[in-house]
Amino acid sequence: MVRNVIEKSTDVAFHNIYWKAREFSLVFDDLLIARIKWESFDFNRKVSFSKLWASFTTRMNWGQFQGQHEAKPASKPSHILHTFLEHNQQALSAKERMQRTFIVNALNTIAEYWVRSVALKYHIPLPKRNEELSRVLPFGSHALGTDVPGSDVDVVVLTPSFISRNENFFGTGDQRAQQLVTKKPDSTCMLEILREVRKVKHIVALRHAYAPVIRFLFHGVNVDMQCAPLAVHFLPFPMDVLNDSLLRYVDPGTNRSASGVRTDQIILRSLSDCNEFCTLLRTVKLWAKRRFIYSSIYGYLGGISWTLMTARTCRVYEGYSGIQLLALFFKTYSAWQWAPFPSWKPVRLTCERNEGIWTGWDSWIPPSTYYQNPMQIICPVFPYTNSSYNVCRSTHKVIMEELRRADDIMNQVTKACLTTQEGLSELVELYPFHDSFQFYLIIEISARGVKEHREWQAFVESRVRRLIYELEQTSTFDMIRPFPEVVKSASSHSNQEISHFFIGIGKHTSSTEAEEIILNQRSKQAILGWEAMINSWKLKTTRMQMFVRFSKRCQDSSEKSTVGGRSDRKRKRIEYEGEEQALHPHYPVAE
Repeated sequence: MVRNVIEKSTDVAFHNIYWKAREFSLVFDDLLIARIKWESFDFNRKVSFSKLWASFTTRMNWGQFQGQHEAKPASKPSHILHTFLEHNQQALSAKERMQRTFIVNALNTIAEYWVRSVALKYHIPLPKRNEELSRVLPFGSHALGTDVPGSDVDVVVLTPSFISRNENFFGTGDQRAQQLVTKKPDSTCMLEILREVRKVKHIVALRHAYAPVIRFLFHGVNVDMQCAPLAVHFLPFPMDVLNDSLLRYVDPGTNRSASGVRTDQIILRSLSDCNEFCTLLRTVKLWAKRRFIYSSIYGYLGGISWTLMTARTCRVYEGYSGIQLLALFFKTYSAWQWAPFPSWKPVRLTCERNEGIWTGWDSWIPPSTYYQNPMQIICPVFPYTNSSYNVCRSTHKVIMEELRRADDIMNQVTKACLTTQEGLSELVELYPFHDSFQFYLIIEISARGVKEHREWQAFVESRVRRLIYELEQTSTFDMIRPFPEVVKSASSHSNQEISHFFIGIGKHTSSTEAEEIILNQRSKQAILGWEAMINSWKLKTTRMQMFVRFSKRCQDSSEKSTVGGRSDRKRKRIEYEGEEQALHPHYPVAE
């Protein structure tokens, strides 16, 4: 339909844009293209193709933030670390980077159409020349230029105040029912618009998350989209996202969603050498993923925390080479005085002699909450939140052990006991999780159908950290180490989807009290209480099942999966060996 309209149209500029987009395999849905052509752009006036194409690509990856690369001295990255990262496939090709850039541009076009539809529904006049409807800004690894193959693309949609996150971004049940009756897509709901785009798959809406997000697969790339309605009639153009006045009279969800973009801009503006920072951050993330301590949802440090720690290292030790910065990174944070040490201090991007900006955080956070989190890594923008709030005592112990191990390896490299390549290879060696513990707590979930299983898995995964908290309160186990990945298993039924979560329990070595730990009544009550909380989920159906059990051994029957992004994880069949202790009489006990 659209192709015929375009061929008959005398607008050569839009025709060229359409086929230019096809070269990058980023063609929108036909219906959406028609709406974009006749509603989102004004083709009545004559515009040259070069100007129109420039407006279409105005929000490129490196042009999102004004002034983030203004006259900054940039040296070549460390040759050794750069070669090591290429050997471990931690660098994006030019085609992959261009694809992610055009994905962000496509989402920006979709967001403009969405906000325009809402404005027309409520009879709101369209913006003036110095205003705009919406803006899609990437943050995280893609905005910093440190993304690797398989990593996510995190974006936030800045919208005017008349956009409602619950009604217009996620949609309500009444809107969904009306769409089923009329069989027409609701153009005022972002979730329904994404469902109409052909290249969008595996949509999961997490409206009750700490930062509400829609997760989906767009042209083979995982995208996390957040919404941040600002207290303005329309977005000013140009707009400085670091202006704190934009966050006045907004809800906490908007504050959390917009903090990622603002933090990235502060980081890039505070660094004099972005190349060394990007190389060091890629190396640190590779090490964290290989050692299974990279996931905020499981109680470890997330990408923003590792980024702030790396940025502070590059800022304090400015002018050092890549290997020196890597050694100083592990030396600094392996000896850092975290809470509840008497002389503890949080990790901040700027120096302690800053212009008093951090007094706002000290007064904003009550002193009674200092010791609730073992680690404090403060975001450098308002509202100065703790990015490591998910870390608990058990995962903090694991992170510190890995930091000390990495510091010992880098010390051997510094003392010439190991070559640089040998030291880096040993540093990022895959942690043998499935062979390091005597006991494992296994959570098995199953559901009928891919959609139900995806929603069920997302909910249980978000509550695993709560189980770790409950087990810590019992003071029963010496070590609790969750596996920060979901492992899928084959099922005998064609439409049955099964996934497993693993938590390492006890000590690394054998203990005579291990059987008493397994049979401890307090730990059983904590697990049963957590299981009851999971089963009370209001969206749970009868086809969603969960089983929790202990096992002496957890061994992967095939090759261990290579840790990378979410999209390139290999899902293997898991076999359970040894005796198992079921938590309910009807649970099967392996012989």
